[in-house]
Formats: sequence, structure tokens, C-alpha cells
Amino acid sequence: MDFFGMSAIAFGLFAIAIVVLVVAVYFVLEYQRKTQKEINELASRLEQLEKEYLKMKPEIEGMRTGLDELVDYPTMEKKLRDLISFVGEKMKAKR
Repeated sequence: MDFFGMSAIAFGLFAIAIVVLVVAVYFVLEYQRKTQKEINELASRLEQLEKEYLKMKPEIEGMRTGLDELVDYPTMEKKLRDLISFVGEKMKAKR
């Protein structure tokens, strides 16, 4: 095989390598574009949810305040402790 034949083979392999590289870069850029589109959609949805939360925040805070007014925590804690000690005494009595 002469010099020109080897040069032609080398040039062909070089051209194939460049085509493979270009195709790989295309797929990477396409994947990046799709990923960026998904990120933008998620960011948009997050902003929408944040706006909805901010609209509902006063109502949620009002519910919490109302619940605190309805429940007497110290009394509930005392009743729960009494119940636990009562159950503990019954368990000891059964042994």
C-alpha cells in the first residue's frame, strides 16, 4: 500500500471520528435543552405553589390560632401522664 492509500484511510478515519464527535455533541446539547426545559417547568410550578401558599397563609395561621384556643395543652398533658401511670400500675398488678 502506497502513501496515498494510507493517507486516504487516515483521512477517512479522521472524518468518521469528527462525525461521531459532532453527533455526540448534538445529543449532549439536546439532552441539556430538554433538562433545562424540565427545570424551567418545575421552577414555574414552584413559583405558582408559593403564590398559592402565600394567599392561604393567613387562613392557615388563623386555623392554628383557633386550634391553640380550643386545646388546653397543660390539662391534656396532665391527663395523658395520669393515663400512662394508670396503665403502668395495671400492668404491674397483672405481673
